[in-house]
Amino acid sequence: MRKQMRKNKPLQQNKLHLVMVTPLIMKMSCLFLTVTCVIVGICAAYPTGAPQETCNTFSANHTGHLPQRSKPNYELIASPSNVQPGGTLTVTLQGVGGETFKGFFIQGQNSAGKPIGRFSRQSDAQTRDCSGADDSITHVNANDKTQVTLKWEAPASYSGKVVFRAVCVKTYELFWNNIVSNSITVA
Repeated sequence: MRKQMRKNKPLQQNKLHLVMVTPLIMKMSCLFLTVTCVIVGICAAYPTGAPQETCNTFSANHTGHLPQRSKPNYELIASPSNVQPGGTLTVTLQGVGGETFKGFFIQGQNSAGKPIGRFSRQSDAQTRDCSGADDSITHVNANDKTQVTLKWEAPASYSGKVVFRAVCVKTYELFWNNIVSNSITVA
């Protein structure tokens, strides 16, 4: 009988050890999972394009970070500067001196600041419907880019000035909200 008790005693100690260790392992696992999710969320941000809410905020909306106030190392160029109603032009967002960026959101806007026209769908960018079909465009991945060239079509029934505005994201912490192009004339 004593032999049997001795054999059971280590087993009982192991059970006690498991009972004490299991909550610790669970807490550590939960902590690890939480930290991993936070890090992945911060690093990933919006790797497959700006969310629909960007239509209203026109900001990167990265929690805990404000847009940069410094002059951006990026420029937004619309070419040519004159286009007929229904005509197409090129909009280029590029880093000055090879500066890279990971994400962007661009709109053509009339003099009242309302989205106007439509962007062509392409493999390196995807459109968003803010006020109308395809009136805004964003990135499809978080790869470093030095330039993105897009096609924009003027509305067939519009005549007037248009500027393009961009949100440009270098990193989760570094982004600029109001990069403005040269003015173009639709006539």
